[in-house]
Amino acid sequence: MSYQLTGEGYVIRLADGAKVPITTSAEYPNTNPDYLAYLAWLEAGNTPSPVATPTAEEQRILDQNRYKRRAEVQAELMSWMAADNMGRVRSGEWTVAQLTSLMDDPDIKDAQAYMATLSFELAAQSIAAATTPLLTQSIKAAWIAKLQSNLFLIP
Repeated sequence: MSYQLTGEGYVIRLADGAKVPITTSAEYPNTNPDYLAYLAWLEAGNTPSPVATPTAEEQRILDQNRYKRRAEVQAELMSWMAADNMGRVRSGEWTVAQLTSLMDDPDIKDAQAYMATLSFELAAQSIAAATTPLLTQSIKAAWIAKLQSNLFLIP
């Protein structure tokens, strides 16, 4: 098995063309089994193939396809987060006033604005930076994971 670097936060597993996300952080570690297999492959002394550099036109088409796919999941992401919030109100975890204050939080407003422009990476950063006590680490982790699962939507 071998891999090719992409320079876009994932590697391509050449055996089947699978795109393996390689983004991780201390706060939100990547536990994807394909990523862990890639790490083991690296630790065994293997080296991935270098990044294939697309032409400017090829890159434009790749970007257009990526953002088209992001636009397709944008409403799903926003409705998932809204339903998650309403679930907390219905369960009594949050009050309507608390939900309203959350929606007025500058970092959450930024996250929503970034999602509206299909900048899911920046939305995840805004959520991670949010200091409102309503967003526990567990909630942040779930929201960020949901966004990260859609970062590299490439047909």
